Amino acid sequence: MGGPAVIGLLSVAFVGLGVAVAAPGDQPKGPGKPSASRPAKAAASAPASAPASRPAGPPRIEFEIGLGDQNWGKIVLELNEEKAPITVKNFVRYVDEGFLDGTIFHRVMPNFMIQSGGFFGLGEQKTEGLHDPIQNEAKNGLKNRVGTIAMARTNQPHSATSQFFINVKDNDMLDYPSFDQWGYCVFGQVVEGMDVVDRIKNVPTRPSRLNPREKSEPIDPPVLKKARRVGAGATGAKRRVLIICSSNTGRSQLAEGLWRRLGGDQWDVFSAGIAPGEAVSPLAIKVMIELGIDIRSQKTKSIEQFVSQPFDLVVTVCGEADKKCPVFPNAKRRLHWPIDNPSGVTGSDEDKLKAYRTARDQIKARIVEELAKSRK
Repeated sequence: MGGPAVIGLLSVAFVGLGVAVAAPGDQPKGPGKPSASRPAKAAASAPASAPASRPAGPPRIEFEIGLGDQNWGKIVLELNEEKAPITVKNFVRYVDEGFLDGTIFHRVMPNFMIQSGGFFGLGEQKTEGLHDPIQNEAKNGLKNRVGTIAMARTNQPHSATSQFFINVKDNDMLDYPSFDQWGYCVFGQVVEGMDVVDRIKNVPTRPSRLNPREKSEPIDPPVLKKARRVGAGATGAKRRVLIICSSNTGRSQLAEGLWRRLGGDQWDVFSAGIAPGEAVSPLAIKVMIELGIDIRSQKTKSIEQFVSQPFDLVVTVCGEADKKCPVFPNAKRRLHWPIDNPSGVTGSDEDKLKAYRTARDQIKARIVEELAKSRK
């Protein structure tokens, strides 16, 4: 498997194996550092230079994740080419060339990070198609926070090639200057699919065959089946909409399911709540099934994870959300649709269902109208 962590400052680089491992006798003092195997070609190459020009708009990358015949869903990343131009150019190149397709998450640490981009299977390193290592841009001010993506490397600061990791906790110790006066370069963040990231981080693991002190080798490694450009910076970019209500259990979930069905070919759709509840309302699920739309996989989410993200449209569907909704500095437009709260209706089960159907139909009419405007 790939590149176990460099633990502490004492390490030995086994160039023949293309890995960097802790020196004998070192005692692990934490989760280690994300490291990448270094093929002989990459080790001898000079860092790549900065790109001469940048494409318009921030690139977004979509990962299809699965295991065997199972489809686990998608992870969508937005890359920060302003802060990390060399790194973004390098990563997008690997995406466009299909290098990442079929690589596994070979290193999984639920209190640290998940790592991929270099192996077809445990112990099966992918070397054909690797490019020169790149300059470390960890001084760019971006931090290794939950949900950010950063480059893995060996104990040499300018050794990153194709391998990357997604932080599953705040890893301040990886930020510049870190333990080696360089740190690990963050170049983007997850904007959709943290539930898939969480599923990956929770897979069963065993001690690594190359570093038995680190329990990071997945027993059944999840696979990055396909990486592609989507959204901003890609041809046929989708727009982004966020729908907000108070608890994200009813109205905004109805809207998410409806908008995705009616306009999912042109829009990436998200919903969130001011104070999110535990789960989507069973009555909301039931009235959507009446239309042939299954929202049972949708989860409640807090608006906090979306505030800094870019949106073409933010829609509030209740009065409380409209009053308490924070400012979205990267939203192009905001609308308010005053939809009565169906969860406040008392009476028989049929009365409650009727209230949810009314909310559903009102939201559907609003979405149809908005989609018609956007297509003109």
